[in-house]
Amino acid sequence: MTQDKPEMGHGLGAEMPQSGVRGFSPQALDDAMRRKGAGRDDLADAIGVSRQSVGSWVAGRSVPTPALLVSAARWLDLSPADLAPVPADRLRIADLRVRAGLTQREAAEALDVGSTTITEVERGRRQFKSELGERMAEVYGVDYAIIDAAWKRTVAARQARLDSL
Repeated sequence: MTQDKPEMGHGLGAEMPQSGVRGFSPQALDDAMRRKGAGRDDLADAIGVSRQSVGSWVAGRSVPTPALLVSAARWLDLSPADLAPVPADRLRIADLRVRAGLTQREAAEALDVGSTTITEVERGRRQFKSELGERMAEVYGVDYAIIDAAWKRTVAARQARLDSL
């Protein structure tokens, strides 16, 4: 359920882990649990993971999946963005989905597209038509301009990765 050895540094400039959330903040999770008076066992039991998984997230050794981040945020009375504080000028398409509290599967269903389409768009590998961008804006609860800017950053990040290889 978690990914080992993600690029950390709070993820603000790091690539998104394949199965985790870019920008995840172990400190934000720890602080939120303390404010609620919750221990690792409490959060683990509430969202259906092991105490060790929660401990690994808090220690920064692994990153929760988007679905688990959403579950943890909801239980802690937070938004997913509170636990993955990516600055607005660095948001990518996948970050917007996570901030909306959606898994890829949920987003695909809400957008009436296949999960592969969401994956390819979030990786900057598939251009999307403005009608999909408009639907994303509606489903993710943001303006189309935010979707457009996040898409451009997503594509630029992919190109930078390719150029670095």
